[in-house]
Amino acid sequence: MDSKPRSTIPVAVRIASEQEPVDCSGTYTEQSDGFSLRFCMGADEFTVVHTKAATSVAAKGVMNYDIVLDDAETFTMLKTPYGEMKFAVVTRERSVVRLNDSIRILLEYTMKNDASGEMDRAVDITVDLTQSKETL
Repeated sequence: MDSKPRSTIPVAVRIASEQEPVDCSGTYTEQSDGFSLRFCMGADEFTVVHTKAATSVAAKGVMNYDIVLDDAETFTMLKTPYGEMKFAVVTRERSVVRLNDSIRILLEYTMKNDASGEMDRAVDITVDLTQSKETL
């Protein structure tokens, strides 16, 4: 599997989850087997790497994690200033749609452990390949 970067461009990113949508800037890198997207929200840095086989979402900042979404149950360690918790992760939806000069990434998954039970999560990311944050 060749993951050599082909090109990196600045992009505008809109993230919607359980909270209000957030607009930010980031970078998008084409790779022969998919793409990577990097963006910051406040002091937190996020990286999304997508291939046909899996999508990973990594966060560095107040909370640190690396979630892998694929066809099998995976595990992640959620690290916070208050401690660490291990979660099983079950992918419910993992889709990427490219329309002209934008990409929509829809990720739905369930995180579960004995202490917290089950938490359903949904993240909707829209990447505008033609704009920077200032033009949103």
